[in-house]
Amino acid sequence: METELKLRFSREDGPQLLNDDPWLRDLLMPGSNTVKRMKSVYYDTSGSDLQTLRTSLRLRQEEDEYVITIKRDDGFEEEADGLHQRMEWSAVIDKDNDFELDFEKGFDTTAFLRFATSSGDPEESLREVLDLIEGQPLIKVCSAEFTRHSSYLGFGDTLMELSIDAGQLTGGDSTEDFAEVEVELQEGDARDLFALGKELLARFPLEPEPRSKYGRCLALKDNG
Repeated sequence: METELKLRFSREDGPQLLNDDPWLRDLLMPGSNTVKRMKSVYYDTSGSDLQTLRTSLRLRQEEDEYVITIKRDDGFEEEADGLHQRMEWSAVIDKDNDFELDFEKGFDTTAFLRFATSSGDPEESLREVLDLIEGQPLIKVCSAEFTRHSSYLGFGDTLMELSIDAGQLTGGDSTEDFAEVEVELQEGDARDLFALGKELLARFPLEPEPRSKYGRCLALKDNG
């Protein structure tokens, strides 16, 4: 189960304020910072079967690496106070696993089941998704391109990953710039995650973001 907070910046200089803040820098683990350029493309069947199942299927390019992720129970649902909790399964695609990335030819459910990892989410929930799309061509629904600055931090007795994402969402013919913070629970107590979220909201120009990137892309597509 993925557990994270999403907070959007309400000012253009918000990311810089966060990066320059000494209080936050003291929480970050030295040497844990990474910067990655990412492109996410979201897929569904022609009949929007995954959306009906409250599930998203994403192919993300992270620099030279590809990651396929299936998330269930969110993807486009609004969540209170910026909290998002989803079942999640991911497969890293490299030269050693021959995975067809042209999903319009069909999604290799057998290979995904073999390579996918999760944090203990029930396999039967994943199999329900894979059975739904078995043998069906998938179409591109929407996309997101952004740069991610990430670091690990400790707060209370809990390890989290804090990411600053800034880029552009695309749905249909519509685009939208965005900048947000994601704080994902790695190990420890979710109460520390909430406590850190309250501190961030109090100190920086941030607001809870109830929708995922996928949800915002879908809104652009539907309203475009």
